[in-house]
Amino acid sequence: MILNQHTRMIPTPLLFSVIFVVLAGHRILAGEPDDVHPAKLPTFATVRSTLEKTLAREPKFQAGDLISQSQVKRVLADLKVAGWTVAEGLALLANTPSDSEFLTVTLRSAAGQDFMRRIAKIPHGYDRVDRLSRIPRGEGTVRRLTTDTDGYKMIAYLAESPGGRNLGGMLAADQGGKDFNKPTGRIYTAAMLIERLEPLHAAAVKQAAAIKK
Repeated sequence: MILNQHTRMIPTPLLFSVIFVVLAGHRILAGEPDDVHPAKLPTFATVRSTLEKTLAREPKFQAGDLISQSQVKRVLADLKVAGWTVAEGLALLANTPSDSEFLTVTLRSAAGQDFMRRIAKIPHGYDRVDRLSRIPRGEGTVRRLTTDTDGYKMIAYLAESPGGRNLGGMLAADQGGKDFNKPTGRIYTAAMLIERLEPLHAAAVKQAAAIKK
């Protein structure tokens, strides 16, 4: 290597620093990452605890309560801070009730909270209420159920009894009632969100391991 007059004037440590910066800049321009190893993803136990801590900050939140898009956004933001950016975050949000839709507003009302916590214990209880609210006069029916002490029993009947499933089959013929007896596929609770996150996390870990190799 031939050094010119100006190069010989640069102290050796500084020369090495200059070369390092130039080479690093070349790698960036060439599209090469500085570190081919991705940041370590949090364990799924950390994912679960992060979600629980995020929702625990919500006033009066209890396990089994209906969750909404704003809460899922906060969970995703906290997971990003923990080291996992959920690539499927938008899809998760799209499958979660919005804060302004009928189901969310009604079940979070003063009259609806007790009803909500009772149907949360019924298998696919949220699904039935969601579907019921979408058929003609369904919203009015759901409102009446929330104000009736035994209103939740109607949802239990629809979800758990042969007669309820037969009634659901008839309601399926109404506008907006298609697949009335089937789960909607939406995310209603923290437990359901955890179920969706677990395979996504496993796939992310697998992908990170493949890149690391």
